[in-house]
Amino acid sequence: MQVHLGPFRSTLKLFRTAEFQAERAIAVFQATELAFVEQHLMGDSLNFSFLGAWLSNSSAPEAPAIHTLDAVALQEGPGVVRIRTQLRVCPDCYLHLLSKVEMKGRRLVEEHYSADYIAVQVLPPQDSEVIGDAQTPFIPILVIVVGFFLCILGFGFCVLRRKRKRPFSYMEILPAFRLGRSDLEAAGAAAGSHPAPPAAPLPPGGVAQTASTASLQLEVHQEIRASMQELLDMAPPDQLGKGRDATARAGYNRLRLQDVWRISCGLHETSFANERSKIQMAPACLGALGGRFPMVEVELDAAMKNLKDMIGTDPAINETILLHGTNAKTLQMILHEGQPDLFLDPRFTRVDMFGRGVYFAENVCKTDQYATPGLAPQQDHKLTKLLYSKFGKAASSKEIHFVFVCRVILGLAAFTQEAKPCPAMAGKEETSLAKTGTNLLEQPYAQLVTVPNTDPPFRYHSLVAETGGAIARFREFVVFEKNAVLPIFLVAYTREAE
Repeated sequence: MQVHLGPFRSTLKLFRTAEFQAERAIAVFQATELAFVEQHLMGDSLNFSFLGAWLSNSSAPEAPAIHTLDAVALQEGPGVVRIRTQLRVCPDCYLHLLSKVEMKGRRLVEEHYSADYIAVQVLPPQDSEVIGDAQTPFIPILVIVVGFFLCILGFGFCVLRRKRKRPFSYMEILPAFRLGRSDLEAAGAAAGSHPAPPAAPLPPGGVAQTASTASLQLEVHQEIRASMQELLDMAPPDQLGKGRDATARAGYNRLRLQDVWRISCGLHETSFANERSKIQMAPACLGALGGRFPMVEVELDAAMKNLKDMIGTDPAINETILLHGTNAKTLQMILHEGQPDLFLDPRFTRVDMFGRGVYFAENVCKTDQYATPGLAPQQDHKLTKLLYSKFGKAASSKEIHFVFVCRVILGLAAFTQEAKPCPAMAGKEETSLAKTGTNLLEQPYAQLVTVPNTDPPFRYHSLVAETGGAIARFREFVVFEKNAVLPIFLVAYTREAE
């Protein structure tokens, strides 16, 4: 008797409750939470029966389990298995489900099993604060008194800072994006500004860049807002609302800027800096390319030149500005979790046309296709409170749509015109070293192949999907390492008919 693993097409989804109606888009759990998991098989004539669930640090089903889970099957039958399980602490893991597949009315010639996985983060339960001596209220009272005086001192410090007058410098707008002395010096030279200080500056308010939490700050500087409107104006009017993935059809021909928020990603900024340094050392392995990365030209380069100069992007590693589309529903989940870098993790994405990566565009016309549903006018919504009420601002009276503006390191890029496994396109061998027709993605399509003739070997850093094959109008850029991306702005806009 032979056993075949995964011969059928199935999917795995997470839900918030046992009703299996509210899907959980971001797979971050506390160890005390229950997980409700659905495994869905394509084919109603096939029955599912649940066998087991486990956590592993690998997506491969044969990899050793870190935790074997006690799971209860809530539903088994035609095309679906639903379970409830208590997860165990595992900060960076894959949840695996294994089910047996049987055909209605008769046995299959061979035994078949379906194994699926989904990436999860299971964090330790948050410790509650405990007062050591319940009979003595001295400690909490002392904490309140000290906190009160600190608030007074902080208010006085803010007042003094507001009274200090300084000439405006574009460099002061962007302290959260500067990574250290070398970047400051490069940005200062490009802008002709004052020399960089000896140490990396603190962001507004004096909060150190090692802060673990992410935050948003409403952007008010007109230079930044003007750059973002220029970005929106790049959308060809006759192409808006068109395309295979477009959810809004016609009715508008311009995108008008409403608001911009500057994003601070907390500890992810340190991860981005480390990945940046690692990629900066990689060209030394590229003897066949003269020890350098061939330049990848991006449509946004001209419009974003001033911004790129100010934040100190490194053209030698193809560090550039790109766009990532999102909608109001997804954005609310991201901001509610307080970790805007979660959407960058390729493990939390689907295996799409060009693999399980994070997708970017160089023209907002492309990202606008994924920006529906928007934030409805005057809607009493958590997203309204997070983005507007928090800053004492009212939202627009029109439906609002969103796009992330990100720093992206493309490094050594591979080029394709076809969907996965993404054969290398003709005419790019001299700049990418990939022979025409060579598959650029490794199964399960979550990483790119190793660059030929490199010592020590390393993988391509990004995939550029050119037009003329699987896509017709706008190029797409796919990155499979989340630390090579840093969200820097969230832009809100409305669709206008002029």
